Amino acid sequence: MTNPPAAHLEPGELNARIKDLPPATDDDQSRTFDGRVLDTNEKMLEFLAEMEQARKEGRSLDPVDRQP
Repeated sequence: MTNPPAAHLEPGELNARIKDLPPATDDDQSRTFDGRVLDTNEKMLEFLAEMEQARKEGRSLDPVDRQP
C-alpha cells in the first residue's frame, strides 16, 4: 500500500511517519514542486509569501492541481 501525500494526512500521521527518520544532513535541501531550491531564509520567506498569496486567491501551487 502506498502512503497518501502529506497534504492528506490525519493529525499526528506526519509525526508518526517521520519520528524514526535520521536527522537531516548538510546537503539536504527543500525544493518546491517546480524544482526551486529553498536553501536560504530569503528564498524560504519568498516561497511562503507566494504560498500565502495563492491561498488567498484560492489556487494551488501543486502542478497536479493545475493540470487542465
